[in-house]
Amino acid sequence: MIGRYIEDGSSRKSLMEGLGVEETVVTVSGGMINASVEWPDGTKVVLRPLPNASDGVTQAETTEQRFRRLASRWRAETAFVSSSAELVDHPAFKDIVSLGEAVVPLLLRELENGTGHWHRALRRITGDDPVPESDRGNIEVAVQSWLAWGEEHGYEW
Repeated sequence: MIGRYIEDGSSRKSLMEGLGVEETVVTVSGGMINASVEWPDGTKVVLRPLPNASDGVTQAETTEQRFRRLASRWRAETAFVSSSAELVDHPAFKDIVSLGEAVVPLLLRELENGTGHWHRALRRITGDDPVPESDRGNIEVAVQSWLAWGEEHGYEW
């Protein structure tokens, strides 16, 4: 899509502009082109080359899809890790945190569904920690504290 044009009456404009895209970022690294697009509703889409693709075909990966892929990898590769330091030092965990505030609702949903101990990621992303000091280590209290925090801060998941 990037670089294509559409006709708009008698003028030409980029397809991204025609779709109302607010921001488009294109980077080139090692000869590979990566692009990210932010739609008017705040949805972010990342375009990356397909693995081993030599024909330049790209696929779009939403923030949620990327989060799901990274979370799945993190769970699989840390299933038998008990060290908190090792859990948060894992590359997939760091990549999840780097997604920033966009994944906060996804992390809250994961907590609500009991599918992960995402309080560590939430702390790093938000800079906040609603879990009382006396309840550190109590996962049930941590989950309830974070869910209450999410509601108080207007998150929907």
